[in-house]
Amino acid sequence: MTDVNKVGIFITVFVVLILGLVLIDSIGDQVYLATNLGSLVNESVVITAGAGQLAQDDVDTLSYFGNNSNDTSAFINTLINYTKAGVITTDPTVGNTTYNASYTYEGDEYIVGSNNRVLIRLIIIFFAIAVLAAALWGMYQMGILELFNKK
Repeated sequence: MTDVNKVGIFITVFVVLILGLVLIDSIGDQVYLATNLGSLVNESVVITAGAGQLAQDDVDTLSYFGNNSNDTSAFINTLINYTKAGVITTDPTVGNTTYNASYTYEGDEYIVGSNNRVLIRLIIIFFAIAVLAAALWGMYQMGILELFNKK
């Protein structure tokens, strides 16, 4: 039977587990950004000569645009248009007017394709399985699993 360097295996597995635990948090954050829309943004937009620009681009849904609490989202469908780039256009006769806008947007890391988002979400699962496999391999090499077989 070959002699196994148990200390070396223990140190290797320990380093893999520590790095895995540190990296899984970072990977989870990136997966979240890639698969979830940005949060709801409330901001004031100045319309000059019928045009304005939202602070964020990649606008997903403009849910409110008006200048007081009595305005409704119907205002969006009838009087203004907005683009994914965050450009607001209205009747050109509208002067310098400040409006309130509420919208969700896609962040720069957001992946638009739904199939791709599903695959990206699997990354964290496969990473966790790889870290677990490394730990089980180390336990097997050091003979720790044999302790569970003894009666």
